[in-house]
Amino acid sequence: MNIPHLRKGGRLLAGYMQAYVNNKLGIVGPMQRLAISVTGRCNSRCITCNIWRTRPDTAREIGLEEIGMITHSRLYRRTGSVVVTGGEPFLRSDLADIMEMLSSNSGAEISVVTNGLLPGRIFSLVEETRRRGARIDKVALSLNGKPETHDLTRGIKGGYDRLIESARGLKRLGVLASFIYTITVENHEQLQWAYELAEELGMDINFYPETTSYRFDNTGSRRGLLDEQKLEVLRAMKAVFSRRKFYYFDDSTLYFVERMFRGEQVSRCYAGLQSAYIDWRGEVFPCEAISDGRLSMGNIKRKALDEIWTSPEARRTRVHVMKGKCQPCYLACEVLGSLRKEPVKVLKYALKRRIIGGNHG
Repeated sequence: MNIPHLRKGGRLLAGYMQAYVNNKLGIVGPMQRLAISVTGRCNSRCITCNIWRTRPDTAREIGLEEIGMITHSRLYRRTGSVVVTGGEPFLRSDLADIMEMLSSNSGAEISVVTNGLLPGRIFSLVEETRRRGARIDKVALSLNGKPETHDLTRGIKGGYDRLIESARGLKRLGVLASFIYTITVENHEQLQWAYELAEELGMDINFYPETTSYRFDNTGSRRGLLDEQKLEVLRAMKAVFSRRKFYYFDDSTLYFVERMFRGEQVSRCYAGLQSAYIDWRGEVFPCEAISDGRLSMGNIKRKALDEIWTSPEARRTRVHVMKGKCQPCYLACEVLGSLRKEPVKVLKYALKRRIIGGNHG
């Protein structure tokens, strides 16, 4: 029995139950998850995302002063999980300063999402963060398949080798590292292989289908799996999940993927109630999927986060989300998190799957 996994799962479920009650009562906060994009720059060339094409003005990136203001807010002190993302976060030369600030006023789990292309910088920043008494609790590495497939979809020759170097080095440093596997046409037959690689390296792995959003600047993309490929993916995911015991979390993931593949709405979304996204320019949104400027709650360069969170703009944006005007949406970090706040739906699905088998409507 994996005691750390059980403890972590228990804490997550307790958070979901609290959020479930709060949502039913219409209570805003406390925040479960805050994602902060510290840069729009990216050194990858992914075919699934166009962030790297935008060439952002670095002078407009949120600075240490703004990040410090975030960490001194009441809202931040009660946050359960902080995700540092980009672009590529390790392109920030002051990332150690950022991690020190994020660690100072919260007991939240702090994770960084990276493409793993800069192993040397990753290791040195982890060590520098520790020397300062700060934390990087988890690093999520983007894996897109076998070496040739990974390099093709990521657009960087030798990218797979650098990713694995980053993964092994983080393990040696004692950092909890995991893989995020984006399922695409190019790699949909490699899920079993990816799971076995993660097992070999002693890492967790999460599987999420390719999606579109304003944040990825790919809303006009016509990419997607064929129906037969979707069935192959579901069979592979069920085979993988049968070999591990994450139960509620894997069942909710399967529920999410099945309905995404059918083009159905997955669940009511709670983005903006217990989660938020701050983009690299300081704009605050309920999530990353609608970060196109029209539904900004405010900008931390002009207003404190606590004030933004209770502003008329924030209430307007929450109404937009709660009425489902942005549905159907398949951004896993928000929709899957929202689904897990609906235990009856997930547990009913899990029970039917185990008794009847196959896919369910």
